[in-house]
Amino acid sequence: MDPSEVPGFPPPTYLADESRAANIIAAAIIPAVVSTSFVALRLYTRLSILKTRLVASDWVLLAACVAAIAYAGGFAGGRSGPVPQDDQN
Repeated sequence: MDPSEVPGFPPPTYLADESRAANIIAAAIIPAVVSTSFVALRLYTRLSILKTRLVASDWVLLAACVAAIAYAGGFAGGRSGPVPQDDQN
């Protein structure tokens, strides 16, 4: 049954070939860039301005930042195009 024929449901407003790839990539990359900037500023402050060594919290923060970038890269590289006809059901 066609969704436009179901009573009470409006017809779909999207196009089957419409891609949201740019939105998905932006939603994954922008937070990663912002958080990486803050981590870089923290490490710069710790090493250059305060002239102290990195402590355990800095290393954990750095590891978490690397993991977040890897996750964002995997998320942004995922399937984001139109769904093939045989996968729609």
